[in-house]
Amino acid sequence: MASSYDTVVIGGGIVGIAAARLLAQKGLSCVVLEKDSVGSHASGFAYGGLHPYSGSDIPGHLTGMARKGFELHQELAVELPGATGVDTEYRRKSTLSLAFTEQQVQAQREHLAWMQTQNADAEWLDGDGLRAAEPRVSPQALGAVLNASTAEVEPYKFLLALAQNAESLGVEILNRTATGMTRSAIPGDESNRATGVTLDNGDVLACGSVLLAAGPWTEALGLAANRQLELSCQHVGDLFVQMCMFRQRRPGRDGPVDRGHRDPGGEPSNEARHRLAYGLISRREERHVVSP
Repeated sequence: MASSYDTVVIGGGIVGIAAARLLAQKGLSCVVLEKDSVGSHASGFAYGGLHPYSGSDIPGHLTGMARKGFELHQELAVELPGATGVDTEYRRKSTLSLAFTEQQVQAQREHLAWMQTQNADAEWLDGDGLRAAEPRVSPQALGAVLNASTAEVEPYKFLLALAQNAESLGVEILNRTATGMTRSAIPGDESNRATGVTLDNGDVLACGSVLLAAGPWTEALGLAANRQLELSCQHVGDLFVQMCMFRQRRPGRDGPVDRGHRDPGGEPSNEARHRLAYGLISRREERHVVSP
């Protein structure tokens, strides 16, 4: 373990490992801190479905990011097994989105029309055509969208392959918990940028930047719980990317943590929650990191 890195990544899930791998490919030194083991939480237990034309905020702000992610998975399906010998079980497969009411039929057809403007390989099947394609479908289904532009991957194997490849590029993965950050003490430097991460054993890893990639466990780290940080959401680069940034909480501010957009009652809006679910970085952000 070195004492200084270009970037410290907190969280050994898919976002943290993928980001560390990207940083290493660009020649930066990087360490990933994971308090348990790689893929031991959400990233390793997800379904692994890849659906670039459906989901939260699609169509919407996340459309481009979903498409870009799908294309990246296609590339990694070839690259990772070749580099690591780990079969990630990637495969293209079709999906059916069923409609059981006339209202659902209308909604599905409208969504299909949008998908086709995005060059998705999808079509509408009426009741008879649906059951000819899949006899096990309920007779109550009125129709469905058949979407051939989908795929799936075995998430734990995918993450293991990604981690092995990242390590081969020089990324270090440490079984440690981050308990705090040190910040710039340079006279005249008002950026308050992170200059190091304190570990549970008292060690401090000096760094140029920090990427928080612990997902819903971020606040549980204590970095936000001790009111050092507040959470907000911003556009970065292209519209298809949203970045979750952590900034110093302003003195005297005791209200709810600001997550971008609010409902009148002071709670984060659904749109903001959807954006917060994706802690990815922009292809146009050359630093590739989140610095408090």
